[in-house]
Amino acid sequence: MSVEIRLSESAEQHIQEAAKWYAERSPQATERFISELGTCLEQIAAFPLSHAIAYRDLRRALLVHFPYKVFYRLDGEIAYVLAVIHHSRSENLVLGDA
Repeated sequence: MSVEIRLSESAEQHIQEAAKWYAERSPQATERFISELGTCLEQIAAFPLSHAIAYRDLRRALLVHFPYKVFYRLDGEIAYVLAVIHHSRSENLVLGDA
């Protein structure tokens, strides 16, 4: 089962904020973060049911080398990415809207 990935405005904003933070420290870190996030999204697209359920129908995928969580919801053949948040941020930011 392969699905299409759609990023919410909130998820896009989270990604931009993280990329900006890394860019202020190291351009290479920014590139690695974006690359790893892309790999994670590709994995979600290819294997959407392989990630843990965080709450009801909301799933959570973890980046391997960066402390970020990707929250998404499946709707048919589309995976809606609702948030990309740092591990230190409360999941309630996402789960409260679930």
